[in-house]
Amino acid sequence: MTTLEDVIVDADGTRAQGQVTLRWPMFMFGSLAIAQGHKTYEIENGQISLSLFPTVTAQPPGSYYTATFELSNGSVYDEYFIVPDTEVPVKLNQIRAMFPPEPGLFINSNQITGSNATIGQFLGWNGNQWVPMSPAVPAAAAARSAEDQMSQILSRLDAIESRLSRGGL
Repeated sequence: MTTLEDVIVDADGTRAQGQVTLRWPMFMFGSLAIAQGHKTYEIENGQISLSLFPTVTAQPPGSYYTATFELSNGSVYDEYFIVPDTEVPVKLNQIRAMFPPEPGLFINSNQITGSNATIGQFLGWNGNQWVPMSPAVPAAAAARSAEDQMSQILSRLDAIESRLSRGGL
């Protein structure tokens, strides 16, 4: 377990009061299955102290905690924690992620360079697969209406989201 120990203060320097609710998906830490769950912890006199299972080496890759802070000054906000496996206590700024990782959507550079991409190209959907494309709109894509393209994109995004929520990809 990794210990998070820190002090939270308001903008005027007074120590924050309130609570933080952590939520996490089911993940594996070594051979130990961590059940999906949530738990609320009090923040008193600015002090936050939690013991968390590391997520950096967890399976599936990209596992993280979502922390919802509700402070007495009226602030309510979410943060995302990616927790290292260390015996040394960590601070909030050491585990805070700016956005939750989505490992199924990371693109390996070989997907672009292995497909003979050239400088200035980007990875785009040709209707069947992801391929290197130039910024100029391909003739086939220009012929389709914007509505048809949007419908296809939304359909594929729904399929990807569905697979991600089931732990696929």
